[in-house]
Amino acid sequence: MLSGDTHDTPQTLRDWLEQQAHSLDEQVTMWGQAESRWSLARLGTFILLVVAWIPLREIAPAALAVIAGSLVLFAWSIVRHRRAATQHTLLQRRKMIVDESLRRAGGAVAAVRSTSRPADTTIARGRLGHILPVGDAWPLTDQERDDLDLYAEPTGIYGLLNRTSTQVGSVRLRDVLESPLLQTDSILARQQAVRWLATHHRQRLDLLAALAGLRNLDGQMATLEEAIASSRRVLPAPLSWLLRGYSIFMLMLAVYAGLAVLEGQYGPGIWLGLLMALNVAIWLPMWNKVRHLLLLYQRSLDAAVEYVSVARQAVADLPADTPLGDLRGILHAACRRHSLPAALQWVSWSAGGGFGQVLLDLLAFLDLHVVEGAVRNIVPHRDPLLQGLAAIGELEALLSLACLAAEQPNTCWPEPRDAGAHGQPHLSIRRGAHPLIEPAHAVPNDVALGDEPSLWIITGSNMSGKSTLLRMVGVNVLLSQVGGPAVAEAMTFSPLRLISDLRVRDSLGKGESYFLAEVRHLRRMIVPPAGDVPVLGLVDEPYRGTNHREQRAATLAIIEHLVQSRGLFLVATHDSTVTRLADGKRAENRHFQEQLGPRELVFDYILRKGPATTRNALRVLEREQYPADLIARAIAHADAQQDL
Repeated sequence: MLSGDTHDTPQTLRDWLEQQAHSLDEQVTMWGQAESRWSLARLGTFILLVVAWIPLREIAPAALAVIAGSLVLFAWSIVRHRRAATQHTLLQRRKMIVDESLRRAGGAVAAVRSTSRPADTTIARGRLGHILPVGDAWPLTDQERDDLDLYAEPTGIYGLLNRTSTQVGSVRLRDVLESPLLQTDSILARQQAVRWLATHHRQRLDLLAALAGLRNLDGQMATLEEAIASSRRVLPAPLSWLLRGYSIFMLMLAVYAGLAVLEGQYGPGIWLGLLMALNVAIWLPMWNKVRHLLLLYQRSLDAAVEYVSVARQAVADLPADTPLGDLRGILHAACRRHSLPAALQWVSWSAGGGFGQVLLDLLAFLDLHVVEGAVRNIVPHRDPLLQGLAAIGELEALLSLACLAAEQPNTCWPEPRDAGAHGQPHLSIRRGAHPLIEPAHAVPNDVALGDEPSLWIITGSNMSGKSTLLRMVGVNVLLSQVGGPAVAEAMTFSPLRLISDLRVRDSLGKGESYFLAEVRHLRRMIVPPAGDVPVLGLVDEPYRGTNHREQRAATLAIIEHLVQSRGLFLVATHDSTVTRLADGKRAENRHFQEQLGPRELVFDYILRKGPATTRNALRVLEREQYPADLIARAIAHADAQQDL
């Protein structure tokens, strides 16, 4: 049964999503038709209001009765039309989210949102900060990000995870992925939040649908953050109240002057004109400040409305316990009645603009009333409102991890455990697979490292699976240490500092050759940075940038050094000589093998114990009818190399 849903929920997520999609199609159609009907009703009552006035204008009581009735019908049709339009939009968003989930259900390697590494948001992140505690973290370098395909095209790990709708959320997801946690309690706390979202499908989809309302509003969100942070009273409270009283007097005078003019008395109108001239002198010194704040509010109005909608959805769906309760509490403060919702009601009074608004400003300081009303509801709640923006980013990052757990088959919740009594870490992955390989094509493998052995030497031919295994381990450790699921049957681990050397490129900009760049990358494992947390080192064919003799010497030396260190290491190599260092205790051999098929080499991608022993490369030469004496010399050279 799918947790968090009704008792008649189908057994599989895909079945449930397809059921949701079918139901939503019907509801979207129904509410779309309702929106159209009420739109026509709104137009019809307006026409009735205009047409009824013409024949009845000479009969005052009848005209007033018809006009009053038409106005009531017109107002009612507006309310019903807005309700139908809102419901139609919400259902369309939910249908969009269900369709996106269906694209990933079953583990399809498909990007739903952007796959590119996001740039920093224009929102002042220093004012937002983190919501959930993170403790110590290990920032990945460009090397690890490239080695583990975080931002690969067409779909990397980030693209596979990304379900964010805002720039704030995408940047938070980026930061989460690039800063794996190093403390067990922090990992478990985030995992608890992700796990709840992953197992409560209805709530997860409702939250994603609410957040979808913020898509394409990143500029407005930045303006909203500026508006909240810069909100200040325009006038001291006593003077503000005095002007409000005065503006009421001006409105009454305007009504009186208007009636007097209709009766041919122009004296009140002259007094009104003189007072409006005085109002210009009062209004001009504060106009720039009022207008600046008002423009910020108006330009962020759509984002503010959606922000309140997301906050209300979070309050309705998130649990009060678990770390999600902290996010719920912050967003609850943001959507309280006398906070941002009340400020939005004030701003709506100034949305008309034009000559009428200018006249009301000169007559009764309308914009001042609007800004002061908004400020009164924002300033006391400034910190919760800013924290709420950060909470939205945090929630989107957690939802992205939860979507992977819900939609990817064969995932587990890894168990983080502190290192042993002597500080020796451990890592155990049972039937682990790489999330960027379609489940139907993935071949799971086991990995177990600890005190004995702490290092595996992995051999095998090209394309046999060595690099994929190393990336599988790295990605699953990364996902585990950011609080997400692992693509495995089971996994336990100690928090580790992930360092990899799987792809090395020269850097002309830094003046580095291929070999020098590799030497500097590997040094991070040989001389790890200070700290108590041990290293997980992943190395694919070390020192490729030098000649074979020196490569072998350096590889032997580095493995001898790593075996004596406190970290865990996987070293893939083609050099069979290196396998002699495996003593069966601290270091062991593993290998992939292949079979010679009728046209090409056939790989089963299954990791086996011991070193690789096949000579299928030479058999390929033989099959392709190379001269017999050449094959014999190649075999002799291979035997000689083996004896070195």
